[in-house]
Amino acid sequence: MYGYDPIFLEKRKLKEWLDESDDNILVIFDKHSLKFSASPNSGNENKSQDKVFCLKKQFLFNPEIKDIYVKCIIENDQLMVKKTYANKTTYNNIGYYINKNVVIDIKTIKPALHNERIFKVVINTENIDEAGENKYISKETLALSKIGLFKTKEINVLDKKITKKNIPYKEEVYFERLLAKALLDYSYKWDGPINSYLRLGLPYFLTPIFNDTYKVYGATKKEALFAIFSKIKDLDRAFLEAAPRHEDSAKIYYRGMKQPFENFTKEGDSITVQNFMSITTNFKVAVGFSGIGKAGYSKCCIYKIWISNGVPYVNMVNTTKYKHENETLLPRNLKLTFIKKSTLPHQFYGEIPVIVISVSLQNNDQFKIPSGCKKFYLGKLIGVKSSYLDSISESKTKTKTKIKTKKEKVMPAIIEPTKVIIEKKRTKKQATNLKRCPNGTRKNKINGLCESISTNSIKKEKEPLKQKTKSKRCPNGSRKNKISGLCEKTNKI
Repeated sequence: MYGYDPIFLEKRKLKEWLDESDDNILVIFDKHSLKFSASPNSGNENKSQDKVFCLKKQFLFNPEIKDIYVKCIIENDQLMVKKTYANKTTYNNIGYYINKNVVIDIKTIKPALHNERIFKVVINTENIDEAGENKYISKETLALSKIGLFKTKEINVLDKKITKKNIPYKEEVYFERLLAKALLDYSYKWDGPINSYLRLGLPYFLTPIFNDTYKVYGATKKEALFAIFSKIKDLDRAFLEAAPRHEDSAKIYYRGMKQPFENFTKEGDSITVQNFMSITTNFKVAVGFSGIGKAGYSKCCIYKIWISNGVPYVNMVNTTKYKHENETLLPRNLKLTFIKKSTLPHQFYGEIPVIVISVSLQNNDQFKIPSGCKKFYLGKLIGVKSSYLDSISESKTKTKTKIKTKKEKVMPAIIEPTKVIIEKKRTKKQATNLKRCPNGTRKNKINGLCESISTNSIKKEKEPLKQKTKSKRCPNGSRKNKISGLCEKTNKI
């Protein structure tokens, strides 16, 4: 019985492999559960249902960092990065050497298995579905793709030092230099023209406000227009590629407005907000933006907001000039749903009416990007007794004897010299009836009849013609022209 060594890409005898080193082990898979393809050189050597790999112990018990995986937590078709990374259940990706996507729960590898030399991986293929239930991602890849995951301890220490300043550094924000600059400019001067254009469209560039302020964004109106378009592209790119996805649906945000949302007055109403939307975790800041309690300002609304998981957001703590506002920026074209009306107490203004709303994506593909999660089979590792090798060798000898007996029975039935006998009889008859064909004819090899030799006569007629074309030797003082064949005089020097 042979196994396959995926390191040196060769077949090895199982007993010899185990005798070479105590670190050598055998890992067995069912051929049909993972649909292993038969090797071209295997032939009839291994008729067993098992596929055996010759591996090292460290492959199972001491996996490398890159082989440690976690199950992907996906909500609304978005990968929940922090929840996935914080998952305590880890898996060993053993599929690298066997060329199949297989993981094993590391907790199920009990200490008693460390003394075994032969293992079998049992695959449960019924749990694989298209909904992503069995999708996994490398923990190392996940950490490298999200810079803030390794800095939680440092951030907690920093947060304790500056708690009195009320600046929330709990969420890490990382952007490229270009994107960070775009967000900083947004809070400082770009939010007005950007959101006005997104709400009104091209007519905004004909308004008196734009005519009075365009020089802030460009030397000419045309330059200012294209500068606004460029900032919108930068913000869209930030939300799609760099912004984290919301993972805490219970977290509450607020937004204060001096004018209410249009066509958004009763429970069940839903609208699409075409502009970028700023929200805050500080209720007092939202009250200040609503105009409530301020003389000479229009008073409107305070919205209490729940954000669905998977919605991209940007914590502006590192990019805004107004850190006390605790601003969080949401992308454009989000869906708002009116849930109910309620009230919240305020220190100076008593009970303030608020509107409870939810913010969600228009569809799950709106900000969808490749997550890096892949489908894997979940396997269970069990120990196999050493008698497994003896049982395989016995089954192998039985299969060989069966093959030999089948061949002995079949051989006489296959060899029937009927055609040979008929051919011999025909040759004898032809030998007795052979007659010499007359001159100018020859015997046809297929039907045995004499037929005239027309081709030979033509050749014989043509042969003398070739001889006639031969010319005589040229006389002295002349030579034969190689092209025309005629004799011509030679030029004497």
